[in-house]
Amino acid sequence: MKNSLKLLAGAVAAVTAFGAQAAQIYNKNDTTLDITGQVEAVYWSGHNHANGDQTISNRARFGLEGRTKLAGDIYGFGKFEQQWENEEDSSGTNETSRDQYVGVDFGQGGVITAGRFLNNEYKIESVTDYYEYNAAYGEQYGDRNSGKINYAISYNGFSAALEYQSAVNNFSVGRDVDRGYSAVLGYTSPDVVFGPIGVQLGAGYLKYQNDTIADGEENYLDKSHSFGVSLSWGNYGSGLYLASFYEQTQYEFGNDNANSGYKVKSSETLVAYTFDNGIGLHASYQINDTSSDADDSSVSSIVRKVPLMVTYDINPNFRVWVDDMIDAGSSDDNSDDNLFTAGARFIF
Repeated sequence: MKNSLKLLAGAVAAVTAFGAQAAQIYNKNDTTLDITGQVEAVYWSGHNHANGDQTISNRARFGLEGRTKLAGDIYGFGKFEQQWENEEDSSGTNETSRDQYVGVDFGQGGVITAGRFLNNEYKIESVTDYYEYNAAYGEQYGDRNSGKINYAISYNGFSAALEYQSAVNNFSVGRDVDRGYSAVLGYTSPDVVFGPIGVQLGAGYLKYQNDTIADGEENYLDKSHSFGVSLSWGNYGSGLYLASFYEQTQYEFGNDNANSGYKVKSSETLVAYTFDNGIGLHASYQINDTSSDADDSSVSSIVRKVPLMVTYDINPNFRVWVDDMIDAGSSDDNSDDNLFTAGARFIF
């Protein structure tokens, strides 16, 4: 055991020192262990923060992922990844748990994963999620949550993913969840002109906990149900890439309140082109529309944004970028009407 730990420590030091892209640190007896991670620095314009300060933030991620043969073509796997981030407060670091999961890969029989990872419905949004920072208004499910078990399978271009969400507190919508279900079905064609065409359909349901609700309390969140669709054409990172998605989530209140809930509708359309020299151009249009089922303007708003970004992948390990978020007629006076960042990232 001591020799194994020494080997691991030495491998981590070597990878960190030389920045090798292939971060495999152990491979023996059908068992592998890899390091994942990155570190970056980002300049933010003053509009990006509530106090209006221009600042340079830093963020780092580190993770380990392993895979071991169980029997025949069946493999077990696991991964964890943590993130540390400083923005305007130099005295402390915001630490976040990202992926933490274990699973079994049955090959053609599919993959079962349990733990903390991205929501199943994020597959719908992922077709346009290639911006660095200034492009999250169209997303509803781009967060990680704990308490999940997911089964995914793919064959001959077709794919399916089914997910069960168990009871968990502080879900990404800021509520305690009792249970939930979701399914995403997809198909990816062979190349058509400049790349494959992909389509995905998804639906989900969440039931929220009510064990902390006071008697007679109004406007407590009872449940939500959603559906979405995405289309893509091409391979991102290689020439022309087009993608679009639409999602709608209906939130319902309990106690038969007259204000029975609210609806969130999100969409984004992306056009991107990546040249052979590593330069990528991105432009999209995003809408996030929140409307109440009753005449209640406090939960009725619409956000329209146009993100623009230029990236340059100098090599597979080092990226630089500039991006800008332009307001395109949102319903409220947002302090972030024009957001600008410039950054650099080293990936190991």
